[in-house]
Parts: sequence; C-alpha cells; structure tokens
Amino acid sequence: MSHRYYKLLEPVTVRGFNLKHRIYASNSQPHFLQGPENYPSEGVIRHMAGRAKNGAAMVTIGQINSQAGMPKDLPAELDVAHFPDYNIYEPACQSYLMQLADMVHLYKSLCIGALFAAG
Repeated sequence: MSHRYYKLLEPVTVRGFNLKHRIYASNSQPHFLQGPENYPSEGVIRHMAGRAKNGAAMVTIGQINSQAGMPKDLPAELDVAHFPDYNIYEPACQSYLMQLADMVHLYKSLCIGALFAAG
C-alpha cells in the first residue's frame, strides 16, 4: 500500500543540518506572551521550546528586524502592532535570542528567523 506522504517522517539533511523529519512549525506569536520589550520574553521562549518539544523539526521565530532604517510611519494595512520587533543589533536582545535558540536546539530542532522589511 502506497502512502502519499511516505517521506514526511523520514530524516533529511539540508546544507549539513540533520533534521529528524520534515515537519515545519510556521511563525506563531500568542499576543499575550510578549510585552513592549524588544527581546523575546520568557513566555515566548517557553512557547517556542514547546513547539520543538512537541515534534517540530524547524521552529520559526517571527519579526526579526534590524530597526535600522525602518520607516516610522508604516501603512495601517500592515498591522504590525501585534508582533514584537526584536532588535538583533542590541546585545540584550541577542542574549535572549540565543536562550531561545538553545531551548529549541535542546529538542534537536532548528530555529528559523522570519525577516520583515517594509518601506
């Protein structure tokens, strides 16, 4: 009996990274977990680690921005107010992003940063 997605749960190597299977966790950000800070809160870190613990081979971390050169008057239809804006050039933010990556890597999963550019 042939299964349509027979390779979904097989390990795969992509550019030297071994993935335990091919299931990818897309960007998610429960709004109540993140406050006004521009680094991942403890709740966000636990949320992303939970996605890896529950089986995702790749976990997407949303809204990784440089903030340098970002326009202050973004169009209203973008609705970016509900998503955090992690400043990757700030040392404190880098530390929290590394904690998040370490927690995801603990469960043999990879982190992917979702980049956003507007303007």
